[in-house]
Amino acid sequence: MFKFFLKILVFIYCFVFLFYFSVQIINDFDNYILNENNNYVSSGQPWLTNKINRPDIKENNKKINNNTNIVPPLNDNNLNKNEKINNNDSNKNKKINNDVITNDVLPIVEQKILDKIFIENVPFTTQSPFANWENSMEQDGCEEASSIMAIKWVKNESLEKEEALNYILNISEYTKEKYGEYRDVSVFDIKNWIFNDYFEYKNVKILENVTKETIINELNNNSILLVPTNGRLLENPNFVSPGPLTHMVVILGYDIEKNIFIVNDPGTRFGENYEYDMDILYNAIYSYPTGYHEDVNFVEKNIIVVWK
Repeated sequence: MFKFFLKILVFIYCFVFLFYFSVQIINDFDNYILNENNNYVSSGQPWLTNKINRPDIKENNKKINNNTNIVPPLNDNNLNKNEKINNNDSNKNKKINNDVITNDVLPIVEQKILDKIFIENVPFTTQSPFANWENSMEQDGCEEASSIMAIKWVKNESLEKEEALNYILNISEYTKEKYGEYRDVSVFDIKNWIFNDYFEYKNVKILENVTKETIINELNNNSILLVPTNGRLLENPNFVSPGPLTHMVVILGYDIEKNIFIVNDPGTRFGENYEYDMDILYNAIYSYPTGYHEDVNFVEKNIIVVWK
């Protein structure tokens, strides 16, 4: 029984001590001051000693507290400044967000591919307008003839036989004298020598390793195409057998339902708006090098695109 009462007394004593201790801490909070390093330190032990009455410490506390009150009171002026800053930030964010939204909602424009296309008013000439096939410049003049048809198209001009012959001979002489070759001319040299140099025309580009879809897409852009081929693979019955090993034609259109490409073929007088099977023409595409029937290790399907 005695132990029980002893435990109760100890409990009461602890409770009273803790209560007194708490009260002293609350009442003696002023005994904690800021030192020069802006840290709180105690002026003593409040539960063991009385408050320390130090006027110099109180004065020091006032100075330190005054210096640490760097936040200005929220008066009307400060509110206006804050509103102005917030508005500026809001406008900046709004502008950034608007830019992002604008970029996100940009429409994706898909090219509409037509079932068939025919580009009109492309004049026609053979590479030997008066059938003088014994002349080597005419016999090898398919690149020159194709270039002339393209240039006359972009200029919306007609083409007569005499004019066509003069162009074919003059271009051949020009490239032979300046560049050393006129017979087989690669797509790259046709672009640079004939279009850019001789005709000074720049709306020309080379597309490398094309597909049938590439050709169709370019025709939908209202461009005409100068296409080098192995003429023997074209299976054109109007060619003198076995046909030209290197030959260039101009593609003007296509018809997906009939599976044909429409071309101006300068290798025959029947070549105007001639229809080739799509697969036969595509398989015959052969980007031959400049020279004369040069051997190549592999076949590249590069073409020339011309637009107005």
